[in-house]
Formats: sequence, structure tokens, C-alpha cells
Amino acid sequence: MTGSVDFAMANGILGVLGAYSKGAPIRIASAESTGAADLFWYAKTDSGIESLADANGKTMGFSRPGSSTNLVAIALTKHASATPELVPTGGIGDTRTQVMSGQIDIGWSVPPFNLNLVKDGQIRIVARGSDDPELAGQTVRVNVVNADFLANKIDVAARFMQAYSDTVDWMYANLDDALARYAEFNKVDISVARDAIAFYPRESVAVAPVKGLDTSIAQAIEYKRLSAPLSGEQKKELLQLLAR
Repeated sequence: MTGSVDFAMANGILGVLGAYSKGAPIRIASAESTGAADLFWYAKTDSGIESLADANGKTMGFSRPGSSTNLVAIALTKHASATPELVPTGGIGDTRTQVMSGQIDIGWSVPPFNLNLVKDGQIRIVARGSDDPELAGQTVRVNVVNADFLANKIDVAARFMQAYSDTVDWMYANLDDALARYAEFNKVDISVARDAIAFYPRESVAVAPVKGLDTSIAQAIEYKRLSAPLSGEQKKELLQLLAR
């Protein structure tokens, strides 16, 4: 928003809608995650929590208000008819500390983080973003670009996003090489990297289209990120998809 960087990747769509409605100079350059298959929630194995059916009255973490973890946590608890207390717990590491120390009952994560603890039997996965089939038709995270940068250097912005799209295509066409790089970058064993890819079906990381925007707008109003629906002109201005 300040222009100190040109792009911001993997933003929760509710936060983006709220910021745009308040005049933030941002535009959606592409979808980043549709369906939330990579998100999961976990509890300590000895907690007695095996699914969200056991979560009533428990505390369940998400990163921060307006994030994709916020949106998906709400959707999952509604789908499961569960009534945990939703608590912002910050990043993955902070959340893990709170779960393992007993400050919170259920934490959130994405692969490859914490999959080693699942393998070791210290924690169990109690919910996944893919548990709610309605989320499969909704983009929950987007990549955004500064509006001034887009207006002044649209050719550069378009080339950058096309390179991003081409890289995603390359990864799925060259999975062994991509997983080796993924394991090295994240400093995890290749077996953990292979477990992680199961959370990322190819269609979930497509750069376009941004699905379920009207649903996201309705949710943003419900959770007070927006005070009114976006007009057709506002939606057209906000969505500036730069790659296919």
C-alpha cells in the first residue's frame, strides 16, 4: 500500500477487499490459492481432539483478522457445526508454541511445516481446508500489485506475473526437480516434501480465475471487512489479472 514493494503475494482476500474499499492503492494481479487445500488445523495427540466435532468450547487459532486462515476457520466450523472460540495466534511458529505449551487447543499450519510432528505422532490433523466442499469454488488468497506501479509499468507487471504463472506450470511438469528444490529451500527431508505436495492439487494454485468473488464480498460484509458490496465498476477496477 505504501509503494515500498510492488507486489505482495498470498494475501487473504477478505483483507484485500477491506483495504481496497478504504482506498488502498492495490489491485488483484492473480489468484494464489483456490479451495484452501493447503491449510490444516491440528491438536496435540493426547488432547482428546480428533476432529472439529470435539472442538466445542475449545480454542482454535487463525493467523490474523481478514486472512485466509480466518475465512477458512469460520467456514470449517460452520460446516462442522462446531463452536470453538476462534483466536488470532499469529504465524505458524508462534501458533505451534501456543499449541504445544497448552495455551491454545487447536493450531493452524500449511505444509511442510509441522508435518514432521504429524509423522512423529506428537500432533494429529483435525481439520483441512478441503473438508468444506464449498471452499473449492472460492479463491481465498490472491496476489496483489501496487496500483501506481501497475499504471506506470504495466508491461513489467505483466511480465512478472507471467513468469510466476510459467514457474507454477514448470513445477508441476517437473515434479521431482521441484520437490528437491522445495525440500532444500524449506530444510526438510524429501519425504516430507512429497507428503506436502498432496496438499497442493494443481488446480488450487491456478493464477486465474479468481473464483467466488461475490461470495467473498458477502463474507467481507458479514465479518465487517466491508460496509457495502462493491459495485460492478469497483470489481472491474480491483481485478486486474495479469496472467492466464
